[in-house]
Amino acid sequence: MTNKIDFLEHELDVNAAIQGILTVSSIDPSLGSLSIKANYSTLRTVFLSNLLSLLKPKRLKKIYPFQNPTDFANNINMVDTLTFGTPKYNEDIFSSDNIALILTNTEKMEKGLATFLRNKIKNNSNKFFIALDESESNEMPRENLSEYLIFSINLDGTRHKDLKKVSINRKKISEAKEKLAAVQVNKKILDYLIASAEMFSISNMHTIFTTLKVAKSLCAYKGKKSVTREDINLAISLSMIHKAKQIPEFQQEEKVATPEQEQSRDDNESKANETELNSEDKKMLIDALKISLPSSLIETLLSKNSQSISYGEAAGSGERNNNFFVGRPIPSVNRKYSSDKRIDLMGTLTKSIPWQKIRSSSVTKNKKIIIYPQDIMIKRFEKQSERLLIFLVDASGSNAIGRLNEAKGAIEILLSDAYAKRDNVALISFSGLKADRLLLPTKSLVTAKKKLSSLPGGGATPLANGLLEAFNMASAARSRSIKPIIILLSDGRGNMSLDGVGDRVKATKDTTYIASLIKRNAINNIFIDTSRRKTPMANELARELNGHYFQLPMANSSSISKAVQRSI
Repeated sequence: MTNKIDFLEHELDVNAAIQGILTVSSIDPSLGSLSIKANYSTLRTVFLSNLLSLLKPKRLKKIYPFQNPTDFANNINMVDTLTFGTPKYNEDIFSSDNIALILTNTEKMEKGLATFLRNKIKNNSNKFFIALDESESNEMPRENLSEYLIFSINLDGTRHKDLKKVSINRKKISEAKEKLAAVQVNKKILDYLIASAEMFSISNMHTIFTTLKVAKSLCAYKGKKSVTREDINLAISLSMIHKAKQIPEFQQEEKVATPEQEQSRDDNESKANETELNSEDKKMLIDALKISLPSSLIETLLSKNSQSISYGEAAGSGERNNNFFVGRPIPSVNRKYSSDKRIDLMGTLTKSIPWQKIRSSSVTKNKKIIIYPQDIMIKRFEKQSERLLIFLVDASGSNAIGRLNEAKGAIEILLSDAYAKRDNVALISFSGLKADRLLLPTKSLVTAKKKLSSLPGGGATPLANGLLEAFNMASAARSRSIKPIIILLSDGRGNMSLDGVGDRVKATKDTTYIASLIKRNAINNIFIDTSRRKTPMANELARELNGHYFQLPMANSSSISKAVQRSI
């Protein structure tokens, strides 16, 4: 019997969430993409069955992580052609409408396929993408795919008895489809949405735009003409909150600074950014999320404040990488053939030979050996990746001496860990008028510790110069096939421009520009905010870098090092 649930009035547990997701994606089919975080289990099978029974797609197709984009173009299929002796072509499944596509093991998906599917999701019109994520704590789905999946459901902690059969109101959906084009959005609502995204450190315009589309669908479903803040809040709960790179406190209020601390701040840091939510709007949004989200999810979100929140690739740890191109040969694997892979002829023959008597028939009697697609073995290789940790340390006067000492202690712990993994390390400090490369990339632990102990403190904060030096060093490392990771320890309060002028406004612009270069070049980075309280400047820098971010107001050497080790 169908359970009577109305997601508009019900806490967004797994049942209400799926009802809401299918409702808005039925109103606006371009919103049809969902990530399901769960390992293979009967629970996931039941959930998928319930989901598909509501979707009612004309066709269902699975896409596997090892496939190639060419598999989905209307090109000739070489393996099938050789097997059957007549030309066989791949099917272009993306030309079909009302089809459900299940993307399996997205955490293992190859980059080329992830990028291909991302573009299909961005231009989706009448398909529903279901991405299955079975990642463990040390794995992450591809950023270029996960950032574009609109909705997400985590089945961890869900029990069989928690799953209910829900329904969607198809009559109301049909009426909402007709009203959707007439739904209005005023500038205040747009500003509220953008400010909410900034509060969660979300800069991806696709996420913001799709959240707005969700809000418009909700408005049409309610039979209204203009999107309200209530619609925005529910849309954030459905399609944005799981992508947050920082989470505001739901329960604890921010501590009020002492008059002495307030006095020490610069005037431009005491003023909130015009696009930020005021305290009343922020409280209203947080209260709305507390009402709509299950308490277990709120606890999970809160726990993210003390750890890194990032949807990019893991920063890497000099690990062994398996690929189909170069490196030390390792055992072949049974995979579907594509033009970018190499067939292991001996492995393929070994796999097919035991079946020849069974496969022989009057039709195939002239063939000396019969090979089926499932016999194909693909060559694999293993390559040890090399990594460079670039420690970028703020040694200026704004980064108090006590905090600098804590940073030094944390770096010493990380250096020891890097030495054990045989990573390269480099040290750049910035203070006064410029940034200095105190230590060029090396694997020498002794040299690194000597340079670190002699690190001075005091002076102005040429943050932009420091980031530029780190960016140049990272780019040079990449050209030598070394994976760079920039670890910035600073309060984010730069006051020296790239040309050495003490102009805070120009310094901020320069810093933002260099940070955007780091982001555009997809250089992994970790920003450890060493200030006592988070400032608008640090918030802007974290958003521009788009890497792992930690705000550690009461951190010590041990907590900083542990936090970074979890990220890298």
